[in-house]
Amino acid sequence: MRFRRRVKICKGLSLNFSGSGISMSMGVRGASVTVGKQGIYANYGIPGTGLYNRQKIASGSSLSTRTYSSSRSTANSYQHQKVTVNLKMSLDENNNPIVADANGNVITDENLLRAIRRSQGYKETFQRLSQDVYNEIADKNASFIEIYKHTERPVTEFSVTKALENIQPEEYEKNTFASIEPTVESVRSQLENEAKEKVTSLLFWTLKRKREQYVCTNLQERYNETHDSWSKEKKEFDEYEDGFKKEFDEQSRRECEEKKTELQNIFNGELNYVDNKIENILSQIELPVEFSIDYEYHPEECSIYIDLDLPEIEDMPNEVAKTLKSGKVSVKAKTQKQAALDYSTCVCGLAFFFSGMFFNVSTKIKQICISGYTQRLNKKTNVINNDYVFSVQFDRDTFSRIDYRNINPVEQIQRFPHLLNITASNVMKTINPHDTLQPPLDSIE
Repeated sequence: MRFRRRVKICKGLSLNFSGSGISMSMGVRGASVTVGKQGIYANYGIPGTGLYNRQKIASGSSLSTRTYSSSRSTANSYQHQKVTVNLKMSLDENNNPIVADANGNVITDENLLRAIRRSQGYKETFQRLSQDVYNEIADKNASFIEIYKHTERPVTEFSVTKALENIQPEEYEKNTFASIEPTVESVRSQLENEAKEKVTSLLFWTLKRKREQYVCTNLQERYNETHDSWSKEKKEFDEYEDGFKKEFDEQSRRECEEKKTELQNIFNGELNYVDNKIENILSQIELPVEFSIDYEYHPEECSIYIDLDLPEIEDMPNEVAKTLKSGKVSVKAKTQKQAALDYSTCVCGLAFFFSGMFFNVSTKIKQICISGYTQRLNKKTNVINNDYVFSVQFDRDTFSRIDYRNINPVEQIQRFPHLLNITASNVMKTINPHDTLQPPLDSIE
């Protein structure tokens, strides 16, 4: 025995009582939504015909359900098919999830949202969107803070000398004309096949003689035509290959000379070459931070002196992301101490990045002295000053032995003659670049 009762609450809203429990229906005749413990169903049909369709749109762990349809005459027959409900998820400004239907309408019904949140698709999408937020912030921070990881290892005199010795122009190897030279026999065979198609007669006993006569009559002329055509094609092919080889070999020779000249310039380190090379590199370099460089090259000392206008601490990313146990990403402003640490890592890392680049301009450059300054407000005078915050002297040999991807730039600078004064809260205090450099704190392994 089955029990079912429907109580109308208001227009378009009813409570349904049955042996399986209580459910709620919303909608009008022919189109409604039922919410109950078995899930959420969409009901629609043609009033008065007994034809209807009932589609489950949310359940415990999946939004893919079965659809049931029946009529008065076939009340016990079912048609099953999988239905996919398309939802869209995004995050609001606080990184909380927003779920909308395929038309972009935000879903606010708590019963429906609870069912959606239990689905695997919801969990996976929320995790992916949260990870994207985390990665975006982490990547932005890394692009500023980890510039030192892109430091180039200085080229050595040995490698330049070896490269000079190994430069040889590449020679083009000409292709061989692929077409085979025609012979009298090959032309004869062609004419014999041709004769079988063209020479016919009802007097079959005369065919052999007539076909031989066809071959003999056309053999010399056909051979001359075929051979002349082949000779012409071969000549054009050989002329093209000769011309291409000449151009290729000449281009290869010029490229070798240019490479030799470039390597020789790297080895010699003459003033004009170094200046032009540095200007060319600086004009093409792209970094996430703004910078300005003044330098002086002293060939007689094999040294370069660099003044580096650093980015300001205000230019650094000021947010940090953390993934909570719930899967939500928490984004907060950095503490002053963390912001100062990230800034000191960034600007000290720039010293390594630019020094590696300058060392690679010429093997003659044995020493680089680089000083970094930033614009800061003097609270006493209310004037913005250029405050130097570090100065370091790198020698080529020691610099070449650094594992740039696995260093702390602030600590690493102190392993060279340097001037650097950082407080316990990571603030870089002003230094005088003309003071005597302090000796390295320890040696580099």
